Amino acid sequence: MDVHPVSADEVDAATDTIARAFRDDPVWGVALAVVDGPEIDLGPFWGRYVEGARRYDTAFASAGAGTVSVWTPPGGTELSEDHEVELRDFAERSFPRAQATALFELWDRFDDHHPHDEPHAYLGLLATRPSHAGQGHGQAHLATD
Repeated sequence: MDVHPVSADEVDAATDTIARAFRDDPVWGVALAVVDGPEIDLGPFWGRYVEGARRYDTAFASAGAGTVSVWTPPGGTELSEDHEVELRDFAERSFPRAQATALFELWDRFDDHHPHDEPHAYLGLLATRPSHAGQGHGQAHLATD
């Protein structure tokens, strides 16, 4: 299976894969699910994570970007400072105050439970389009050196 760095041409497809895969996720859903009102385009949200990893060539795709893994290398950051500001602004503009606050708390919890004392690669996101589920694509990403 061809697991390769996400190209500039694949960013939109990779972002869409993550949005579809995490649409009903029980962890992210606490902060990103739309309870009342129109659905929010989360492409700008997930796209920042893809671009954050592309800085290091550690966003990977396979099966036409039907599966995506987003890694942070040892000593790296998941998002650039600009991406963090953009995501915070996006959340404040797009979500009710309580929901944006829930997202910020989720980020803090992720950071609190992410070990920082020993260098390691960090898998931030592993996403497979529902149509690709159960075909071993995610396992191929985990097996790639």
